[in-house]
Amino acid sequence: MAPMPTLVLLHSPLVGPLTWQPAVTSLHAAGYHLAVPSLTGVVDTGPPSYRKLAGRVAETIRQANPTGAMVLIGHSGAGALLPAAAEATATPVAAVVFVDAILPHPGVSWFETARQCCASSFVGWPAMGSCLPGTSGSRLRW
Repeated sequence: MAPMPTLVLLHSPLVGPLTWQPAVTSLHAAGYHLAVPSLTGVVDTGPPSYRKLAGRVAETIRQANPTGAMVLIGHSGAGALLPAAAEATATPVAAVVFVDAILPHPGVSWFETARQCCASSFVGWPAMGSCLPGTSGSRLRW
């Protein structure tokens, strides 16, 4: 019987890893190996944000030392990060899953994508790109 895959659960950079807690509890009880990198504070040090976020994911995967298949699962804003995370890790990625997530658009920042698909949700927010401390939309490019 093949070992259970390692599931890497990525939270949106706008929230923390605790957003995955209910899923972590259930998946762990079902026998899955899990890794939940914290992306909190990664972009506070400035650009290039995607590379830094992907590097944090890759480091968490390295520490988890998966022995079987690995699946990257991104929620919300982490969806756009999944290709960069898959590229940054030395561990082969068996699958990528988008959970109510923004799809990646190479060459376009998350905030530019959000403008197109969710503009009405951001009415009254600060200018796009200033929602994350220490970031701007132009610094969230691939």
